[in-house]
Amino acid sequence: MIIAYAGPETMLPIASVLAGAVGVVMMFGRNVLAIGRRAIAKCLPRSGGNAGKPKA
Repeated sequence: MIIAYAGPETMLPIASVLAGAVGVVMMFGRNVLAIGRRAIAKCLPRSGGNAGKPKA
């Protein structure tokens, strides 16, 4: 159980990285969300009226 101890010397770098990531999202949040939406829209097929119809 002593091996599983997570002391402050191991948690501070993790907290620092997490705080940095949160800071970037807070600064560029709108842009990050727009890029994410565009990436998801490119990956997902569009549900248009031509779904399932053969091309002529």
